[in-house]
Amino acid sequence: MAHRCPNASCPAQLRERILHWGGRGAMDIDGLGDSLVRQIVEQGLVEDLADLYELDHATLAGLERMGDLSARNLLAAFERSKARGFRHALYGLGIRFVGGTVATILAGDFASIEELKEADRERLEAIDGIGPRVAESVVAFFGRPENRRVVERLLENGIVFRRPAGDRRGQGPLAGRAIVLTGSLERFTRAQATEAIEALGGRVAGSVSKKTDYVVAGADPGSKLDRARSLGVEVLDEAGFTALLEAR
Repeated sequence: MAHRCPNASCPAQLRERILHWGGRGAMDIDGLGDSLVRQIVEQGLVEDLADLYELDHATLAGLERMGDLSARNLLAAFERSKARGFRHALYGLGIRFVGGTVATILAGDFASIEELKEADRERLEAIDGIGPRVAESVVAFFGRPENRRVVERLLENGIVFRRPAGDRRGQGPLAGRAIVLTGSLERFTRAQATEAIEALGGRVAGSVSKKTDYVVAGADPGSKLDRARSLGVEVLDEAGFTALLEAR
């Protein structure tokens, strides 16, 4: 389990935060293992996540069990991690209650971390899949100046905290709409339906809640259809879904 602390520079937990940042679900930095992290923390070479990207070859090569080749490989891994993507970087920050799924939701709803860090609880709780606990944690994290400074320095070092150019999620005619797919459609595979929704700026949610705008029900829809009806969420059959897409 990843250790999370609301203070991005908390010395007692820095080692765990770095390991979380470098993990496969986050920035996937090959070579950033426990032994190396222990050394750079104990020697005071890093005080926060952004310091990782300011380590140089000579410093790394001089560490125990490193050397020239290992240092070069690690620096290359740091460089590759910069383009890992918004959702991975957001998850890597270790914000409490922001696991991989929540990070994906937030990265799909906000175009960049600049937008996210200014969001209030009301804005966050309006997102399907984001409850009060997550909203409060995100607001608290970005409310701390030290965390904002670390994010700014990560941005300065080239970490990508925004959606790719051309990604229209949140920008098209279905912007802000959460749509749940359930059952089998005749004209669309699940991937095709998802792509069509996202191309118009909408977002496909995995579960039905009061924040869901539409449930698209195909054959054998299961419990999600029952849930939608109990909450009064608008249900579309395949013809209705097709009409929704074409009307936009």
